[in-house]
Parts: sequence; structure tokens; C-alpha cells
Amino acid sequence: MKKTKISEKTLISTILQEVPDAAQLMMEKYGIYCIGCPMSQVETLQEGALAHGLSKKKLNSLLEEIKHLQSND
Repeated sequence: MKKTKISEKTLISTILQEVPDAAQLMMEKYGIYCIGCPMSQVETLQEGALAHGLSKKKLNSLLEEIKHLQSND
């Protein structure tokens, strides 16, 4: 299966399907609880992060950690 190239413009739902371990990372380390939220179907990682008060720097850190998790799958 081809892996999705994850970016800040990737839908949260896509990230959670592609990298299931991202759910725990997003909740515990970054305070983003989008896992069961209907908005995760239409909201990008950037939109979700900004809605939860993350700075651009924290968003970039989160994105790098998600990419790292994905590369370890």
C-alpha cells in the first residue's frame, strides 16, 4: 500500500487512518482531541492545530513526529 505524503494540509481523518499511533501523540502531547470529532473528516492538521491554540512551531513539531511515526510503520 502506498503511503500518503502527510503535510499540514492533510485531513486529520487521513492522518489517523494512515498513522494510527498519531492519535495518542496528538492527544497526550499536543492536546488535540480530534479522534472522534466529526470535524476530523473535513479539517486539516493545520486547521485543527490552530483551533487548539498550537503555534506554527508546535504544528511543525507535531508534523515531524507524525512523519517519523509513519516512517516506522
